[in-house]
Amino acid sequence: MLGEQQGEAVWLNLQSGSYTIYYVPSRSYLNEFSTKTPLVELLQHETAASIIRNTMIEQAGVDLDNFGDSLGVSSLHDLAAIYSLSPEMLDELDQRLRSIKC
Repeated sequence: MLGEQQGEAVWLNLQSGSYTIYYVPSRSYLNEFSTKTPLVELLQHETAASIIRNTMIEQAGVDLDNFGDSLGVSSLHDLAAIYSLSPEMLDELDQRLRSIKC
């Protein structure tokens, strides 16, 4: 078996047969949500949407159902100044959103 590293990729030249190859990924293949993720993307994920909707109503008095399609690609981070979302609230949301594995 001959292997060649090309940047982040490794190319293997293998003879016919059956192989088991183990490797440690150099980057995470899981999506990680945060307050910088577009809000429309977060609202499509059931768990993330529940966290955001509840937090926004309870702590900021904002009902996201009133936004409709006007959100575009805005994130919670982008909307923080408009809706007076405190840095502490964003940090809490970030922590909760990062715990979601998808």
